[in-house]
Amino acid sequence: MNQVNISQMLMSAVLFLGASAEARNFAIGLTRAGEPIGAVEIPAASQTAPLVVLMSNLESDLVAEYQAIPQNRRRFRLIAIPTANMKLAFPPTGVAYKENTESHYLWRWIGTHAPDLVLVAGDDWGLIGALGGNVPARHIEPSQRLLNAVGNLKPSEARKEMDRRLRRTPVQLANELEPHYGHEWPQAVYVPGMALIGRMRLGYTKDVQRIVAPFLAGQDPLDKPTGSHFAGHLVFAELAERTGDRRYVELVRRAADFGFEA
Repeated sequence: MNQVNISQMLMSAVLFLGASAEARNFAIGLTRAGEPIGAVEIPAASQTAPLVVLMSNLESDLVAEYQAIPQNRRRFRLIAIPTANMKLAFPPTGVAYKENTESHYLWRWIGTHAPDLVLVAGDDWGLIGALGGNVPARHIEPSQRLLNAVGNLKPSEARKEMDRRLRRTPVQLANELEPHYGHEWPQAVYVPGMALIGRMRLGYTKDVQRIVAPFLAGQDPLDKPTGSHFAGHLVFAELAERTGDRRYVELVRRAADFGFEA
């Protein structure tokens, strides 16, 4: 049975139970062939309930079993991902999303959703070991009852870390990012330039002046201009406002002059 058929089987089970409005069928990524990697979510009584992910390349009634429980009695959210006919390996290797495409999508998706438990029916492709305890993971037999396999749920280490990150203030987040971004600017381009502006807002204006000094000393920020280079001049505008140095104004004016002709 291929992945598409298993996806259809999972959704058919939900429809058969007459509660399809409760279930959400969605895609979490694309296969190497460009086909959606499908999943189905069975909600719990609360959106803040623990999250259990079921990955399976086998036929089973596990999803239908959980869907049959009234929603107000479900103590965890269940997301089922059929993986039949996927060639997977964890942790994924190669160029992300170009090589081992499905593995990269699934690995990143698990990381960003921080489940409290991953259950694997069939081959685990090294996933259980690769998660390393940050997300508890174990095998489940197709004949096993889902609730027995889940047992007592506790927040995973990944969930705790995700919750910690979500509680950060903007300043806390900026201070965590600052040691890693905005410490070089070989070209006056937009995205790394935003990191420089962020560092200025944290009080590192003098260090940013040091970083951009080559452009005041003669390096042409518009040697081969692109839209990113024009937008990058926001850094010079920010420096002009903070320092009052007219040399930064002239750099911004020169970029603005590209918008006009005789």
